Amino acid sequence: MSDQLVPVASPLYWRLHSKPEILNDLRDHKLLHDRDPNTSWQRWRDLHGSTDLDVRRGQRFGSSDLVIRTAEHGLGVTLAHRRLIEDSLKSGILESTLEALTIDLKDAYWIIPAQAKRTKAIAVFLDWLRAGTRELEPRELAAGASSKSNI
Repeated sequence: MSDQLVPVASPLYWRLHSKPEILNDLRDHKLLHDRDPNTSWQRWRDLHGSTDLDVRRGQRFGSSDLVIRTAEHGLGVTLAHRRLIEDSLKSGILESTLEALTIDLKDAYWIIPAQAKRTKAIAVFLDWLRAGTRELEPRELAAGASSKSNI
């Protein structure tokens, strides 16, 4: 399945530290880092063209869940997989910023490697999974970049 990375923080964090309107506004914010190289601030900065943002600073976490929870508690800004934070966005626990500056992840999630042998059982399971994930497509993904399942 595809996904998107989006910068997020808690509403409290945004109240205490002004919500950025352009990429370089993040210079004065505490960046939170996920160990997953696909969610790196370096990648995000390189894609969107800032040279002033020091992406080496900030706390690093061993899992996506930990970095998201830390952002929810108002301790900084993180790049998060939209699918993982959809409920937090809907409930207002997290708020996104710089919505135009996302990273599209075409193959963010997969069940079996593309070169794996496809048995009848695997085909039935994948059909069932595809049907279920269509209902879970985040609205923003469905409205924006391609959100078709790549399973």
